[in-house]
Order: sequence, then C-alpha cells, then structure tokens
Amino acid sequence: MNLNKLYISSTIQLLTPPIIIATIPIIIVLLLELWAENHHVQELKYSFEKLTKQADKQTLIIDQELLASNKQFQDCNNDFLQYLRKLESQFPAVIDVYILNQNAEVICANDKLLIDISSVEFKTDPSAAQVKRLNDKIIYSLYDQQKQVFTVWIISVKYVWAFSRLLDHGDYWLERLYKQQTILISNQDHFVKQNDNKLFAKQRSGFQQTSYLSKHNSDIQINLYFKGMNITNLGIMAKTRVLIISISALLIACIYYRKTKNKLATQIKFAVINHEFSANFQPIVNLNNNHWVGGEALIRWHKNNKIYKYPDQFIPFAEKNNLAHYFHDICTDNCIQLLKRLVPLHESFFISINFSPNDLNAAQILQITEKLKSENLTKHFEAEITERGISESKSSEFTKLVELLAIQGVKVSLDDFGTGQSGLSYINSLHFDKIKIDKRFVQAINTDTIDFHILTTIIDLATKLNVSLVAEGIETEQQKQWLIKHGVILGQGWLFSRDLSEKQFIKQYFAKKLEN
Repeated sequence: MNLNKLYISSTIQLLTPPIIIATIPIIIVLLLELWAENHHVQELKYSFEKLTKQADKQTLIIDQELLASNKQFQDCNNDFLQYLRKLESQFPAVIDVYILNQNAEVICANDKLLIDISSVEFKTDPSAAQVKRLNDKIIYSLYDQQKQVFTVWIISVKYVWAFSRLLDHGDYWLERLYKQQTILISNQDHFVKQNDNKLFAKQRSGFQQTSYLSKHNSDIQINLYFKGMNITNLGIMAKTRVLIISISALLIACIYYRKTKNKLATQIKFAVINHEFSANFQPIVNLNNNHWVGGEALIRWHKNNKIYKYPDQFIPFAEKNNLAHYFHDICTDNCIQLLKRLVPLHESFFISINFSPNDLNAAQILQITEKLKSENLTKHFEAEITERGISESKSSEFTKLVELLAIQGVKVSLDDFGTGQSGLSYINSLHFDKIKIDKRFVQAINTDTIDFHILTTIIDLATKLNVSLVAEGIETEQQKQWLIKHGVILGQGWLFSRDLSEKQFIKQYFAKKLEN
C-alpha cells in the first residue's frame, strides 16, 4: 500500500472543495469590481475628452477676446476702462486686465489695487499669446509690436479647470502644458504648488496617461493621468466589499472543511496514513484439547493508545464505501509478522483474514499472495469471505476471485454462513475449505428457536460436504461441549480469549504451550 499516494489523493480530495468554495466567490467579486473600475475609467476618459473640448472652446474665446482687447487699446481713457469692466463682468474667470508697456510696467488697469506680476517674464513675441502660471493664477499675455504694449489677462485657475470636479473618479491628475512646459497641475480642484513638479511626478507614478491637444493652438496640451484597471487600484469601498466576501467565503470553506474532515470516509483514509489501524488476533482453538491452532485477524482502530471507534462503527461503512481494501493490506502485513514468529514453532498454525468481497479485486489478491510467497507463508494464510457482503450483481466476479485465491494456494472460508441469502448457492458451486458458524447461531444452542434449527442444518450440510467448521462466539462451556458432541472441532470466542494485540497474542501463546 502506497501511503504517500494515499496521502496526496486524500489531501487533494479533502482540500479541493474548500479551496473552490473559498476562491470562486473571491474571483467573481474581484472580476465584478474590476469590471466596475474599468467602466469608471472608460467614463472618466470619455468625460475628459468631452470636457476638454469644451474647455478648448473657452480658451479659443479667451484668445480671441485677448486679441480684440489688444486691438481695442488706443489710450487708457474712460471708454477703454469701461470696456475692461465689461470684459471682467462677461468672463467670471477674469480677475484683472492690464495694459503693460514694453518694460512690463502697468500703464492701464481697471482696478486700483494691482496684482503683483513683476515676477512674470513677458516676451516681446507678437506671433502668439503666452501663458504662464503665477501661484493660483494663469497669466495670458499678447504683445502688440506696433503699439509696443502687452495686453495681460489674469485668470483664476479654478475657473480655468472648473470641469475637473465634474470627473467622477477616485484618483486622477490633470496637467496643462504650454509649449511642453507644465503650467498647471490639479486633482479634483487640489492644485499642486508651482515649481513642485517632483512631487507630482512621484504622485502620478504607476498612473496611465491620455492626452488632448488643443485644436486651435498646438502649443496647448492637457494630460489626464489615471489609475488603470487592476486590483491595487480599487477604491476603499471596492476593497471593503472584496474583503467582506473573502472573509465570508473563507469561513464557509472552513466550515465545509471541518464537516468534510469529520466524515467517516475521510477519517478512515487519514487514519490509515497515520497508522491508527492495526490487527488484533483472536485465537482459534481445538475444542477437544483447547490448543491454539490458529487465529483470526480483526482490524482495530486506536488513537492515542485508546480505542477510537469499535468495529461495528466503521467496518460496515468501509465495506459499503469500498474502503475495506485498506484493512486487507494492514491485516496482511500484521499477519505476516505474527506468522514469522509462530510458524517455526507450530507447523500447522494459520491466520485468517476477513475480506469484503465487494472491495476485493484480482490485483490486490496477487499483491497479497506475492507478499506471502516471498515469506513462504501462503499455506498458513486463510481468506474469510463474508457471505453477507456478496452482491448478486458481482456474483460472477466473486466466483473468479475465489478461484484465483485457490490457484494461488490460499485456503478460503465462508464467514458468517447462514446470515446472508447467497451462501447455499455458492457452497454448491464453489469449494470452500471451511465454513464459519456465526455467533448468532452458537448463542441459540439448546434453545427452541429457528436459529438453533439453522445451526443443526449447517452442521449436517458441512458433514455431508466434508467441509470443516469453525464456531464463532463461544462463551460457555455448555456451548463448547454441545459443539464437540456434534462434530465441530474448531472454535473461537471469549470462553478462550478476547482478541489480543500481536505482543499479547504471542505472550499468551507461549504461556498456553507451557501449560500443555
């Protein structure tokens, strides 16, 4: 028996369902959240494109009005000042409009309280408007070479990018460039301080980028930096939902795991791996002289040196669920160890093992007999086939298995004869070396019951077929004497001994030898 292979297969069988239970909901919720995040990103990009086009139109209007005001200026008189007031009321974004001379000195302004723009460098380039940032303001300027004056518009950045607050997304940055120079950086109305581009570069690390180039002025470009669709970029609410689903799925998986682990089939497999099963041996005696002539291997389940489950709590289940073959291998190995100790002292000594016919196959028979042949112990080994385990659907397979055991030199006993429905048909067609009388019939000795009459019939049938009998469950001297009187030679039961561990069996065997 390959315990490593059993351990791997049992572990996979135990862990696979909980893993699936735990992972599938997590994967589904992650995919849904990523899908939602991707949807938000697509909406962000769409809104960005739509709003930047609108902003571009506004910029074009400002450029046109800047050019118009530049042409309008002839002299800083009341008419022109009235014109400036009209501009400021028409465009809320405009804070002030100044006319500067060639030395960048203010020569005309509507407001008496001037904004300090002395730090701004104005270039005498009449080809296009210039754009610069001054703290929380944008400075638009246009030079008129003929008049040798600058027309300067001072605009609030909050009006320039009022659309930034309309972009419904958790984390993004907007960058406005003029002639490849960063003029303005914002994140939902939060503007990065001037000359703090290093901080911006650090904050936008890992972001994706999409850009919009002004249609009317190729020097103006707006970039959108946003987080793409991946798990780390999910928002707090999304991550909270994933966490809740993950914890719930893991709890359900743990409950399922504990429930599965406590199932008897799983317990049996891991008990085999952990060597919790072993064979005890109940002596089979010659009823005439009480000599121990053999033994029956009985599987027992111990944990922490105590009985964990009694045979009737797991053997019927194992036979029904094709798990009994593990017991066959364990009992065989234990039998070989016992026979190696006792056969040299008792040439005719034998050990029998119960086999479940529905969980026995040719490959296992050959494997077992190979072990026995390698130790030259085949003739000391007997296979007990339980009658009640023989199903009609597998009768032909059962016949072949009994024949294969005989071919391999293994004696075959029909166990619990009379308790099933198919024993008579098999005993007529197959050769059995022994018939074992079930405890139920032995307990009926000297009673006026159907079981007692079945017992006498079994003895008569075995006598006519010349098949040896072994009586199970002998508990009283009266039962023993009655069996001897009716020709039953071999028996086992608490009258002689309970089932014993290998060490106990050997110890008591030698004690009996000394008594005799």
